[in-house]
Amino acid sequence: MKKLLALVMVSAMIFSFAGCGSGENTADEGNAPAEPAQEQTDTKEPEEPAAPAGETKMVGVSLPSRAFERWVKEGDIISEMLTAEGYEVDVQYAEDDVQTQISQIENLINSGADCLVITAIDNSALTNVLQTAADMDIAVIAYDRLINQTENVDYFVTFDNVKVGESSARKVLELLDVENRTEPINMEIFTGDSADANSATFYTGVMNVLQEYLDNGKVAVPSGQIALDQVGIDGWSQENALARMENILSGYYSDGTRLDAVIGPADAFTYAYVSAFESAGYKPGEDWPITGGQDAEVMCVKNIIAGKTTFTNYRDGRIEATQLLSLVKAVLEGEEPQINDTESFDNGVKVVPTYVCEATIITADNVQSVLVDGGYYTAEELGLK
Repeated sequence: MKKLLALVMVSAMIFSFAGCGSGENTADEGNAPAEPAQEQTDTKEPEEPAAPAGETKMVGVSLPSRAFERWVKEGDIISEMLTAEGYEVDVQYAEDDVQTQISQIENLINSGADCLVITAIDNSALTNVLQTAADMDIAVIAYDRLINQTENVDYFVTFDNVKVGESSARKVLELLDVENRTEPINMEIFTGDSADANSATFYTGVMNVLQEYLDNGKVAVPSGQIALDQVGIDGWSQENALARMENILSGYYSDGTRLDAVIGPADAFTYAYVSAFESAGYKPGEDWPITGGQDAEVMCVKNIIAGKTTFTNYRDGRIEATQLLSLVKAVLEGEEPQINDTESFDNGVKVVPTYVCEATIITADNVQSVLVDGGYYTAEELGLK
């Protein structure tokens, strides 16, 4: 519509200039009077000019940061999929700065975006800029992270982070055979930035499983840091995760207390755990704690193969991007969207129609069958050949 209005204005200006030129020529020739009324009848402006054939619609994509391998990889996947469908695509990275993201979204709006795909850095900070988008009839799709406190979100596509948290906790309990142990296992809990809704949902999933075992004494958290506001890592920073892990080890495990496991929501955090464990003298294959991440980054998968990380939750960006494409087509082409949840994702103002994808736990046992045979990585990328 924005482009059509612009065409109408340009067409009106052209007809106006043409009319002025015709009057001047008639006066200069000094011949028989022309018939301006007839000329105006022949050149009347169409009421609703059609859009030019082949006009390309633009999708603006706002992602958090290039610092995480996952967002770079998925940015490429999204761009390739949307471009293959004939859309113009502009992918922007805000480097985990909220004001930068807002400015980039404003620029995408001003550049003529017909649809915005946004992974919010702060899920409650976009209310004003999304109102601007709504005022210009620009569709908004939240990608991977729900955008809160606004009615101006059309759809949401994500992996089920509650289930990711639950499956992570269950995996740890299974590997440590908690049901058959006589002594409690010692565990520490990490989650992401408090401004990201995915941090809270992951934590909810973890606690859905762990609370029973914390209550009956089969699981202990020696640091005592269990509440959501105690276990979050600002900015999803690997450096902040390292500092917290080092402080926990020096403060609560330096007396010989064994750390059995760490649950966390990001592969980047597992790199911090590895560094902290090595500095504290832990040995892979001997007293190395069980650790889990999320995203199946190359380095994390290599660490799984090497025995320095136990598992990761694989969120196949191709699956999420495929569902995103369905939603983009729904808002831009009037197609039927693929939705499988119309109840769970309340952003404080509305329940956002959502497509929920399923993650897969990757261990050393299924790296080849899932990641390599599935075409996500080559064997060479993972150092398997």
